Amino acid sequence: HATAIIDPPHCIGSTKSAKQSIDILLLPRPLSAKEQDFVKNDPVVVQYPGEYESKNVVMQGIAAGKTGETVYRFAIDGIRFGHLANQVTLETTVENFLEGVDVLFVPAGGGEVMTPNVAADAVNSIEPRIVIPMHIKQKGVTKLESVDAFCKAYGASKPEAVQKFSLVKKDLPAEETKVVKLDA
Repeated sequence: HATAIIDPPHCIGSTKSAKQSIDILLLPRPLSAKEQDFVKNDPVVVQYPGEYESKNVVMQGIAAGKTGETVYRFAIDGIRFGHLANQVTLETTVENFLEGVDVLFVPAGGGEVMTPNVAADAVNSIEPRIVIPMHIKQKGVTKLESVDAFCKAYGASKPEAVQKFSLVKKDLPAEETKVVKLDA
């Protein structure tokens, strides 16, 4: 088993965050060593497009959008994950790259990322089994749209908010896409 953290905004620059031991740190854009000080060990840090492997996890990243941030696809324990970084639209190359992922992290709060409607269209195009909205309205961040706005646009019921989400391949939903809200 491998432990990975992807684009951790709540940890970066926060002296209050507890230091964490992880195996892999995936970053859509490069971060300085100081911005990575929430990590207490020496993980593999992936922050550029390309193909990487560590701890039996194959990670692939492509540059996308006007900022060239890295969009990732990787698999852990047979579950395929996709991470849309801070994309504003879903480019055809990104849609093709993420085809077949089981779990999709999608920016859905508007502003500098996808609006709830664009995020819903992206999810419908990629068809993951689980979607985790990110860059959404939370305490202290008022200028973004809520997870409810994304769920309304997507046609899903309000998701259960969880602090931690564990998943094994046999528990992936078979029929419809499940929305999971991670509370930081």
